[in-house]
Amino acid sequence: MTITEVATEVQASPQNTSSVATAASPKRIIAIALDDSKYAELAFNHAVDHYIRDDDVVILLNVQHNRYPGVTAGATGLDAFDPSELERAAQASKDDSYALLTRYAKVLAAKKISYRALSVIGPVREGLVHKIKELNATTVIVGSRGANLLSRSLLGSVSNYLAHHCHCPVLIVKPNHAELLDMGVPEHHMVVVPDGLKVV
Repeated sequence: MTITEVATEVQASPQNTSSVATAASPKRIIAIALDDSKYAELAFNHAVDHYIRDDDVVILLNVQHNRYPGVTAGATGLDAFDPSELERAAQASKDDSYALLTRYAKVLAAKKISYRALSVIGPVREGLVHKIKELNATTVIVGSRGANLLSRSLLGSVSNYLAHHCHCPVLIVKPNHAELLDMGVPEHHMVVVPDGLKVV
């Protein structure tokens, strides 16, 4: 497993020009896992509206998979990779991550909330756990589409993985019925279960 932090990160807020937290002035370090989904946006908005305090330091985290569009089906060895395609794919991933983090960072900056925004390359679940531990986060906030048991077993659930492997509490933000409708999820994809709604 290779996890690499992208060298250029979104500029940290002026309130957070020193270390993330010090013994002299302890702060809560709130990590928010982000991707380009509506579920991540919901988790971010919930964190800003209901959880984050003025003296918190927020860490915006986005993990990008390596892309290998130059791989030829059935090919093996270095000849299977087109270096120019790999380079373009890597830059595209970096640009996408930077744009995503910048969008959320602007919201925090407008509210004068201290933050850092980090883009990490590697396996999504393991990359998040690794960086969250490294930053010694106080809490992690992540969205969840409420996938059913079959979907979780086939695809794996990032939120479930974080809940079981992070060293700190994990707040999983699930959408309610109205929020799912706003996201464009059809009614027939919603199933009522004892602990709320799930998307199937």
